[in-house]
Amino acid sequence: MRLPNFANFFAVCVLSVGGAAASSCDRDDRIRAEAHTFLALYRATDHRAPIPERERKIVQLEQLTLSEKAVSAARDQCVEAHRALVRAERENATASSQLDQAIAAQPDGGALLGVDTTRIRAGIEQAASSLVDARRGFEKCESQARSLSLRFGG
Repeated sequence: MRLPNFANFFAVCVLSVGGAAASSCDRDDRIRAEAHTFLALYRATDHRAPIPERERKIVQLEQLTLSEKAVSAARDQCVEAHRALVRAERENATASSQLDQAIAAQPDGGALLGVDTTRIRAGIEQAASSLVDARRGFEKCESQARSLSLRFGG
């Protein structure tokens, strides 16, 4: 009588371990798929592309449904870096346009008004700050993306 009970116990143990291993494999496959999806979209987001195109890619990155903490952290870092770069470019373009307008308002090449100079300088400083944020963000983003690529391939 003891042998059949032991055999049943052994069979249940083997099935449990096999089920846990299969579950672990499924989880690993899901995480690998998430990492590959993120990496493919991240690599397709060119920081030199026109802003509207980048913004579409940034939204796609942001809307990825991710459950693995390392992948979502990398995605969040990369989204923030791209946004900071877009913000820096827009702030720089605004300051440049303001400078052009201020110069055009001085037909004889006179000095710019103090209020214009202050506003333009503030815009340039804000653009520079956003650019520093983008640079730092991209360093972290690249590091995390490289780590995912090494860990999961792709």
